[in-house]
Amino acid sequence: MNEILPLVHTDTVPGLDIALFIGTIQHMSSMGEFKQDQTLKANNIKKLLQRTEEILKELEDRLKHNYQS
Repeated sequence: MNEILPLVHTDTVPGLDIALFIGTIQHMSSMGEFKQDQTLKANNIKKLLQRTEEILKELEDRLKHNYQS
């Protein structure tokens, strides 16, 4: 996971970023079951949290736009 995150984090392909975000969140939610997988680096977690905020903002804007239409 640590190798993949820097490679796919890009503003030019937001769909890939969102797909990776969803997969990463699913992976992190299952980490409690698999203690050996708990090796995400702090920098990657920071990037993931930043991207989480960006995606939530994008979804908020989309919902507001759809509601106003």
